[in-house]
Amino acid sequence: MVAIAEGVADGIAADPTAHVEWARRVARGVAKAFRFAPASQEEAELEGEALLAMVGRSRAYIHRGGRDPLGAFRGYAYSYVRSQCVREARRIRNGGTYRTRREADLPPVEVSHLSVMKTPAGDPVELVDLRSLDTDPE
Repeated sequence: MVAIAEGVADGIAADPTAHVEWARRVARGVAKAFRFAPASQEEAELEGEALLAMVGRSRAYIHRGGRDPLGAFRGYAYSYVRSQCVREARRIRNGGTYRTRREADLPPVEVSHLSVMKTPAGDPVELVDLRSLDTDPE
C-alpha cells in the first residue's frame, strides 16, 4: 500500500487512499461513544464524514521528513477528523440540526404543511409545481 504521493517540490503530499480504513476506525469509535448500532445508517454517515474530513486534511498536508509518513499524517489529521465525526454525530442525534437555539425576543418557527401556508396578510399561498413548468431552453 502506497502511503505517499510524489510530486510536491519540497516535501511529500499525503495520499488519502492509504488512510481510508484508519478514518473508518475513527468514525466507528465515535459511533460507539454515541451508542449508535454497529453497521447502522448513523455509523455509515459518520464514516462518510470521516472520509471527507480526512481527504480535506490530506490536501493541505506535506510530509517534510521523518521516518513514518503514515503516522505523521494521522497525528496531524486525527483531532480534526474526530471532531468532525463528533459534530456529525451530534447533528444526527439532534434530528438533523446542529446546536441551535431560539432567541428570547423572537417567536418560535412554526412548521406547517405546504397546503396550509398563508402569506403574512393571511391569504392562502398559491403553490406552483416546478416539475410542470416548461424547462425547454429553446
